Amino acid sequence: MSTLFLAVVAVLMGLAAEAVAQGSAATDRAALEALYRATSGDGWIDNTNWLTDAPLGNWFGVEADEDSRVTGLRLGGWDETAWDFIGNGLAGTLPAELGALSQLRSLEIGGNRGLSGPIPVELGDLVNLESLILQANRLTGAIPAELAQMANLRGLLLGTNPLSGRVPPELGNLINLTGLELRHTMLSGPLPESLTRLTALDWLPIEGSGLCAPERAPW
Repeated sequence: MSTLFLAVVAVLMGLAAEAVAQGSAATDRAALEALYRATSGDGWIDNTNWLTDAPLGNWFGVEADEDSRVTGLRLGGWDETAWDFIGNGLAGTLPAELGALSQLRSLEIGGNRGLSGPIPVELGDLVNLESLILQANRLTGAIPAELAQMANLRGLLLGTNPLSGRVPPELGNLINLTGLELRHTMLSGPLPESLTRLTALDWLPIEGSGLCAPERAPW
């Protein structure tokens, strides 16, 4: 077997692996279907067009680009009119398949009091994500250190959840972060000093938790 043949095979395998990592409209649809089933979609307040053949951008709460790739997902969050978190009736746990939404830039799933369990570590694969809003659910466990892989993240809002443990120091790698909301949680201990490197960070509410600022905090 020639060296050239082996090189060509290696290149093709690499291209195939990259294509899988980038995903497609089909893998996005599969991820959304997994979310629907994991969070009792039949009981959502609004599940218009979910699990139908309609374009993904026509599914309630879903934004998609011209290639039918999912770029935004909003199934609950802060309601300015009600001045409260209003959810969409999600109940269950967030599935690992959400990490396959490789073009996602905004993920907002807040105010769903029936949504429990841990934050999936696979969310760290969402390297294009700019906003992760999971406030006012019933999420438990620790903040995954894998979230630090989301280099484009600007807003990480996790408050009003019974999350526990310490804040992972790896979050200090999120150099674009401007807001980190951790209030009303069961998180405890000093915030990691690595957060002091985040020069863009200007909003860090931690009241109602067991957290305290590090000695050299600029906030």
